[in-house]
Amino acid sequence: MSTTQERRVTGFSVSQTAAIQALVDLSRTAKAPLGIVLEDDRLCTTKVKYSGTDVPLASALDSIVAQVPGYGWSRAQDSPVLLVAPLTIRPVTARFLGLVDERYGPDRTICKC
Repeated sequence: MSTTQERRVTGFSVSQTAAIQALVDLSRTAKAPLGIVLEDDRLCTTKVKYSGTDVPLASALDSIVAQVPGYGWSRAQDSPVLLVAPLTIRPVTARFLGLVDERYGPDRTICKC
């Protein structure tokens, strides 16, 4: 699988589109998994515009996310998932994102991991 820096978007354009919709559409077009952390309505209320042909996915993300004050994007080194999130996350949100539901971990009856 190619990295975000290598992956290219053959053609993508939005105009006066809610940022969250533009990001979902870009993710679908690029066939790239996307995670979004919402703490407020900025991604829903900020209208963005972007147009690019045969551009790196990272450049398209940079251009769209830069239009939303206080948001950024990243990708963990060992993960294909692109993450769009506020640059500063409130402690309550950080605690929520850190929750682990043991029911969705490895089956310990099969593997004593």
